[in-house]
Amino acid sequence: MNSNREGIILTDHYMLDLAQSADMHMWAELDRVFQNAHTMEFIDLRGKPCIKVGAESIYGQIDFLYFEVESGLLRGIQTRVAGGDGGDQVPLLVIQEDFKDIGGVLTPMKVTQEDASGAQFIIK
Repeated sequence: MNSNREGIILTDHYMLDLAQSADMHMWAELDRVFQNAHTMEFIDLRGKPCIKVGAESIYGQIDFLYFEVESGLLRGIQTRVAGGDGGDQVPLLVIQEDFKDIGGVLTPMKVTQEDASGAQFIIK
């Protein structure tokens, strides 16, 4: 990010973050957003057996998607976001839990964002 007399100019990973933030349907349209997906391993994610899938997003980065083995639900996403201090991108793990049927769509009622330090932000 650079600044000049006319305002702030977004560059590099700041533009990536802005583009991803504006893509409100990103996680509901996985086939549009991700390519070259491949199964990596079976893991335990917060007590749920999951399949870890690596894929390249249309935003040019590799993300990891965690699908629950039993239900097939997307339980977690590991991506990278701009660091708060203006530095390099940092890993962010998003966990979706407590799914509820809303009009025939299973929707997470609890979403936890966890950064590399282990700090958590819970959205209910």
